[in-house]
Amino acid sequence: QDNHAGVGGNNANATGSAQGVRVPERVIAQVTAQLANVKNGETVNVDMKEATVVPKQILESARGKDVTVVLNMNGYKWVINGRDIAATEVKEINLEVKMDVNAVPSSLVKTLAGDKPTRQLSLTHNGDFGFRADLVLNLGSENREKVGNLYYYDSTGKLVFMNAGNIADDGTTVLHFSHASDYVIVISDKAAAKAVETGSDSGEMKSPKTGE
Repeated sequence: QDNHAGVGGNNANATGSAQGVRVPERVIAQVTAQLANVKNGETVNVDMKEATVVPKQILESARGKDVTVVLNMNGYKWVINGRDIAATEVKEINLEVKMDVNAVPSSLVKTLAGDKPTRQLSLTHNGDFGFRADLVLNLGSENREKVGNLYYYDSTGKLVFMNAGNIADDGTTVLHFSHASDYVIVISDKAAAKAVETGSDSGEMKSPKTGE
């Protein structure tokens, strides 16, 4: 069963700041009330409109429960299951995703991807989420039946392979996140298996410090 809540038309009653656009209090109350009454396995859909900041009340209401919160944002979705919220003290978090910001040096992307298509994405939040979230985004129907490989651009200048998502006929794919930074998606015929390092061809596999 799906339950729905909406922020309102075109940013109505939402407030903006340097930390992102927030969800109106009335919508927070509506969603938390739904989460208090949902059964195991159910989904609560939240139409975020222009809002990008996920209120801590919603995360607290879902924490530990077998319920799924789907945050419908501009051109992408975040899917969070309450059982994946591990932080003992959750905080509001800005889950804004900016596409094609080119934060990763083009030479490094070229070394990694060669002639394969790539997309860059950058998350406004910096650091751990305190939970795992799945990002649903569209990579173009022309890439159907291929794979989107997600690489994390770490603080030492390495691109570290994180996970991969199959691209559906409509171009959508699902990638897993628990940490916010800059990322590169490489579109190829199969999932990758190792990291590519700057100035090295060792291909050493390293995991970022995500707190998990």
